[in-house]
Amino acid sequence: MSDCMNCEAPISPKDNFCPSCGQAKQVACPACGIGVEITATVCQDCGFNIKEGTSQSYKAEDSKMAKEVLALIHTPIGLGEFKKKYPYLNQGALDPVYVRVIESTMQKSKSKQIVQILASFPRQWAILKVGLLRRFLTLFIDWPLLLALFLGGLVFLIGSATEPGLLALKGGSKAIVAWGWFFVSYYLYFVATEFLLGATIGGIICGVRVVDKFGNKQSLSALLWRNTYKLVPLIGPYALGPYVKPDHEIVKS
Repeated sequence: MSDCMNCEAPISPKDNFCPSCGQAKQVACPACGIGVEITATVCQDCGFNIKEGTSQSYKAEDSKMAKEVLALIHTPIGLGEFKKKYPYLNQGALDPVYVRVIESTMQKSKSKQIVQILASFPRQWAILKVGLLRRFLTLFIDWPLLLALFLGGLVFLIGSATEPGLLALKGGSKAIVAWGWFFVSYYLYFVATEFLLGATIGGIICGVRVVDKFGNKQSLSALLWRNTYKLVPLIGPYALGPYVKPDHEIVKS
């Protein structure tokens, strides 16, 4: 048995409302909808703080970190410094610290614009983006390296004008192998280097990194989509756009 918080009449465990005054025994959690005692401050099922309207109870250091995040919005930094100074932003939304800090910052800020910015991912507002010149220099290094990989492999496979290759091919078969090797070498160079190193060789030289929403290295599947999308710049967005929007960003290391 429990007592009604309104009239203090006894309520049976099987009753949802007070038989005397009609006061509800439980209310729905705003986050998960599970019934919780009307006097409860935290949902026992999902951890939502009903009193404060947040998914976590704040800790003392959250206020300090919220001030750091507000300053970071106005002065984004390079990826290396971001990972070193703000590991809680690098962890993602599954980390309770990240959730608390973002919510605390939203409450601390009175600007709707800042709240909208924080609703996006740290990659958009915390990490410096790369300019067009740096991107061009990256491609200026990468494409000659890709060409060298392609031509070297092609000579090895089908041979040159004076030396036979690994495969004894004639006529149209050479063209098929050449096109096939081009795609293999393209994905081998761009996807493999970005997956293993976080950037292509040109990107490493020019201080460029390819990251996900929280500043981490992209997954293999995301890199495959990214490089397929950019393979044919003119038609790629139109041919693949309806099916996939590549999740990537070029940032300054």
